[in-house]
Amino acid sequence: MKVSFAADGIILTQDLYVSKILERFGFTSAAKSATTPLAHGTTLTRADEEDAEARHLAQQFVGAILYAAVISRPDLSSTVRVMSHVMSKPPSNFEACKKHVRAHRIRDASWGDNHENRRSTSGYIFFLNGGPISWASYLQTTVALSTVESEVMALTEAIKEAIYIRRLLESLGAAQEGPTIIYTDSTGAEALVDHPTSHRRTKHIEIRREFIKFHIGHETVKIERVSTKDQLADILTKPLRQDIHNYLVQMILHG
Repeated sequence: MKVSFAADGIILTQDLYVSKILERFGFTSAAKSATTPLAHGTTLTRADEEDAEARHLAQQFVGAILYAAVISRPDLSSTVRVMSHVMSKPPSNFEACKKHVRAHRIRDASWGDNHENRRSTSGYIFFLNGGPISWASYLQTTVALSTVESEVMALTEAIKEAIYIRRLLESLGAAQEGPTIIYTDSTGAEALVDHPTSHRRTKHIEIRREFIKFHIGHETVKIERVSTKDQLADILTKPLRQDIHNYLVQMILHG
């Protein structure tokens, strides 16, 4: 990893590592370029038959881009999640997805988007002094029964990460003053937290709601609305259109 110091901050890049990945998996400079890691609307489903060689190659590829996604490329996190879910039995379009990722050079929720088990995808990204320091893209552990439930589950995980970061900063002698701002574009989840109702359709998420309310009340976090257009975590939950993907990348890098 290369560390560069600029007037507006510290820049982390993995150009050499990415170049080695491209060379390892047969990418050529003459290949057509892509502007997103995965094409908009891409879905992958495990193949019916197992192929040991295909599985091995898929695991190698996903492992290689996982390292980049964890260290310096949050825009690859959703791609890694999608591809890792099927790498045990790679589908026929897995190779096409690999080529798309190669050509690219390497807190939100998407309800029920996994077509195999209907679990929703969550994502969050945290910033410190204007730079991203922590991000994740993952399938929720249980099936959400509504968009609101999916968003509440995502909000819960984001708050847990915020608590961890706050404790880490405190241990380093740099305790955060005031609450951590968490942005959401879900009016339903926000309304449920602000105006709880004793309805049987929301009873099953009461514990999560109380967890969120507790940390809002103790000023650990503060929930603020953001438009869907400016929801940075969207890049972590699903393949996006080129214009949206590029806009969010620029927002993450430069604010």
